Amino acid sequence: MAAIPLIYIFSLIVRPKLRESVEKTFESAAQKNATLVESLTAMETVKTQRAATPLQLRWEQAGGYIARWGCARGCCRRRWSISPA
Repeated sequence: MAAIPLIYIFSLIVRPKLRESVEKTFESAAQKNATLVESLTAMETVKTQRAATPLQLRWEQAGGYIARWGCARGCCRRRWSISPA
């Protein structure tokens, strides 16, 4: 019974941070999808204008947020060390 108030208080503390990170992740995913759709619908223009490099940069920046966010929270730590043979 005593755990219920503790869990409620914990959820009140964690909820704003969790909401912010979820919203940023959704924004990054939306930007990544928008870049993909834009590049696919205008493929001929991208090829003739040689705009592949700027589009690739936008794609990598949009996806990079999620990767940096995961690494900052320790989600991509190496669990095994790989030694060269």
